Amino acid sequence: MSDLAKDYVSVSQAAKIRGVSRQAILKALTRGTLKGSQVDSFWLIHRRDLAAFEPRTDGGVVRKRSKRKRIGRAGRPRHG
Repeated sequence: MSDLAKDYVSVSQAAKIRGVSRQAILKALTRGTLKGSQVDSFWLIHRRDLAAFEPRTDGGVVRKRSKRKRIGRAGRPRHG
């Protein structure tokens, strides 16, 4: 294996190394939070860039807080 081939990993290898899913790596590549080179439909990620990558731990979900007022039990009418 050449030195150049040792310096780069695939999406699957990157996911295994970082302990995340392939989808997480692909999202990071398309968002630009992880550097990589796309050759046709195949991504190559330099090991140096993978080492600097910090995966998101929040599941990638951003939730906005509701502005509605919440009514507790005291605000509900009693039945019975």
